[in-house]
Amino acid sequence: MSIKFQDVQAVFPRGSFTACALTLFLTACGGGGGGGNNNQPAAAAPPPPPPPVTSVAVAPATLDFGKVVIGDTVGGTAVVSNTGETTISVVLPALGDGFAEAANDCVDVAPDEDCSVTIEFTPTEQIAYVSNFTVTVDTEELDLSLTGEGQGLNVEIASIDQTCPGGDFDAGFIVTRSNGTTASNLRTDNLTAYLDGVEVDLTGVVLEDLSDRVPVAVAVVLDQSGSLDGSYDLLTDATSIFIDSLEDIDRAALYKFGSEIDFANSQEFVDADVPGKDALDAALYGDFNESASNSKVWDSAFRVAIEIADEIIERRYLILLTDGLDNPFDPATSRSLDDLIAILNENAISAFPIGFGDVDPGPLQRLADETGGLFFSDPDADTLNEAFEQISSTFSDRYYIEIANPGGAAELLLNVIDDVGREGEDTVSLPTCP
Repeated sequence: MSIKFQDVQAVFPRGSFTACALTLFLTACGGGGGGGNNNQPAAAAPPPPPPPVTSVAVAPATLDFGKVVIGDTVGGTAVVSNTGETTISVVLPALGDGFAEAANDCVDVAPDEDCSVTIEFTPTEQIAYVSNFTVTVDTEELDLSLTGEGQGLNVEIASIDQTCPGGDFDAGFIVTRSNGTTASNLRTDNLTAYLDGVEVDLTGVVLEDLSDRVPVAVAVVLDQSGSLDGSYDLLTDATSIFIDSLEDIDRAALYKFGSEIDFANSQEFVDADVPGKDALDAALYGDFNESASNSKVWDSAFRVAIEIADEIIERRYLILLTDGLDNPFDPATSRSLDDLIAILNENAISAFPIGFGDVDPGPLQRLADETGGLFFSDPDADTLNEAFEQISSTFSDRYYIEIANPGGAAELLLNVIDDVGREGEDTVSLPTCP
């Protein structure tokens, strides 16, 4: 009920008095016994919340394994990102021939988290492999594509000996079949060479087979910093087997390093005859004086490169066994990876880094690529011996071909097709003349 007041003035005859009257209005406002006003609309119920959104992304959407020798296995990884609001899991379907799921940690992945799927490629034929498939994650679909090609031959350009100035160079390479045997009796008409994508005229070029090889000078540089403590026995035993495989006509040296080269417990270059091998083994299994915790990888290898450059033998190699973790006290006074690559190329020395432990492969791979060597990553006892055997094969089971590079090309691609149609190729960065 509402109450309203209103003043009302009453007028009387002249000479009378004036009075004021109060009029009271009562108005009913609803409620009470059903007499009220019930026309107001009822409040609407809130709408239900939207369902959580499922959203998934994958990168890369295509895994291209490139050319892989028949029987070898390489892996590739795709990263899956949960960009939605639901927890997801990824289950791969059956993959095509040549491909297999190697690892998958995409189980119960929370929103804003990533996971990975690793797939391996193992070709069994000299053909192109393609596998396209769709993965369904809740209501989302991911399209993935796998590609690769089987190679019948494994071609490895293992050394580039460059003559500066002028830009001409000798390309040394090895060709092996999928069963591990070395291809022989190759001729220049088995080869096609490209410099920066432009085919090289090989007419009149002599393909030199060095099965009866020339002598080599090889220095083994052994990282004995604390981070490799658990690998010492493996490294020394495999190195000893490698030293024993050297021929009397070769020259060899062994250098140990941590924060510096330990010259007192290393062995400078000696002939690889019986007394020389005994001296190398004695240094290999002998003492090592090191108390500092840092490791000068590039600076130590640079100092060894100076020793190798003094050898008058034509073919010269550096084998570096390390985790590649360069940690000098003062980087400003230490040689860098760029310095090491420069001195190796200036003296036609190929580097063969072998990485161990918690290794960063990038710098070591670059060292091999830019000096015409090979990189081996974290081998076990068997594969370390195989790595040394492969390095040894570059001393003998290889070919050399001289190629003119007057335009200063940065990359060499060599394609090989043997007489029964097996094919393979390798690409390597070329050293730059100073």
